[in-house]
Amino acid sequence: MPYTVIEHTADVGLDLEGDSLELLLADAIKGLFHLIGTPPLPPGTQSQRWTCSGLDLEDLLVRLLAEALARWCIDGHYLAGPLAIVVHRDASGWQAEVDGAAHPLPRDLDLDLTEVKAVTYHRVQVLPPEDAAPADKWRGRVFFDL
Repeated sequence: MPYTVIEHTADVGLDLEGDSLELLLADAIKGLFHLIGTPPLPPGTQSQRWTCSGLDLEDLLVRLLAEALARWCIDGHYLAGPLAIVVHRDASGWQAEVDGAAHPLPRDLDLDLTEVKAVTYHRVQVLPPEDAAPADKWRGRVFFDL
């Protein structure tokens, strides 16, 4: 599994690893929805495309997850399926372009899912392979407020 759940007081976190930054970010989104739980998913999906930016890689990770969480909490879009993420850097920081699929779920369903309230900056980190140990993968960590 490309992520490990970390128990923390009033929070829960994910330790992440990926062969690339893009895979690390995609696995972070998958890990978020793993924490939420798996509702009964209707057939069919809706295309989900968005762009987000961050001042640094940690900020990008938090903002990307916050957008995915907002799409779930506000619109009922449960992101399940392949995610393609393209990341680039420019003078203002980092940008991620996300292309994925979501199952639209009515918000009035009585589902036994975990309520994730927010993505936090507490101890967030994103390390490229040259700064990670062992130095063969991208590594990251993020915590969520439950």
